[in-house]
Amino acid sequence: MNGSVGAFSAAQRDAESMGFLSTVPALRTRDVRAGLGYLVTLLEALGRRVGNR
Repeated sequence: MNGSVGAFSAAQRDAESMGFLSTVPALRTRDVRAGLGYLVTLLEALGRRVGNR
């Protein structure tokens, strides 16, 4: 949880506006792919919990 809080505060501090086409090259970076993997796993877990209601 501490890692997530640190990542959120870093993102708030460092965020820049991006267009759709500028996201494609960003997907090539290891950090972005790792973050996307984390988000997909989180969404899967959330979906399982919502689906079990």
